[in-house]
Amino acid sequence: MTVRLEVITGPMCSGKSEEFIRRIRRATIGRVPTVVFKSATDTRNGPTQVCSRAGGCVDAIEVREAREILDRAGDAKVVGIDEAQFFDAALGDVVRTLLADKRRVIVAGLDLTWEAKPFPVMADLLALATEVVKNPAVCQRCGEDAWRSQRLVASTDTILVGSDAYEPRCLNCFEQPS
Repeated sequence: MTVRLEVITGPMCSGKSEEFIRRIRRATIGRVPTVVFKSATDTRNGPTQVCSRAGGCVDAIEVREAREILDRAGDAKVVGIDEAQFFDAALGDVVRTLLADKRRVIVAGLDLTWEAKPFPVMADLLALATEVVKNPAVCQRCGEDAWRSQRLVASTDTILVGSDAYEPRCLNCFEQPS
């Protein structure tokens, strides 16, 4: 097994979780010991699953802080981390430790906030990555490739869980918050 960090990113509704689940399933089919983690902040699919909008799901362990991943990864050779933008800043060091332990790490998460600013934890992981997959979504205004997540509700919170609060937009249709 090759030690590497694979980061899957893009805006809301771009198939990040679907690609994440596909990679985790391939490792499982190959009989590689695998474990998946999700942040307790992500309440959409319950505490024990990561699911895509397309309907695929994998079992997951819910953690409140990134450092818990090191305690709970066990002997897994592949460690999956979904919705990485929800994790605290320690996630970068956790991933560095996992890589030093000769593990393959697969991470999925939004690269940009609703204000089109990088999530700091994702910027760190993207810099460390050996492979980056940046998926576009479909712009809900014009149908072109969408690279931004347009917030549709009034809130200035950086983290606001819920897909009904956002829609994917291309660079032309994205309205930069003031």
